[in-house]
Amino acid sequence: GYSSAASDVYKRQELYTILHNAVNSLPSAEKDVIIQHFFLNKSYNAISIGSGITENELIRTIRKAIRTLRKNKKLYKSYLSQ
Repeated sequence: GYSSAASDVYKRQELYTILHNAVNSLPSAEKDVIIQHFFLNKSYNAISIGSGITENELIRTIRKAIRTLRKNKKLYKSYLSQ
């Protein structure tokens, strides 16, 4: 019913807010590459050229950011409740 759909929208908005806050709390280099790759769909090559770092450094930075995001208890709990 309607209340179920409204509840789903609310949960998605809440998860988006928690994800947004978690990404924003990352160090700027990590935040920048996460946004560019996952939200702006830029390739590793494009990000690497634009930022002046090697693709290997980029991949290490993304992995480090993902590890940090996975440790975010609020984000983790929100994701599990979906």
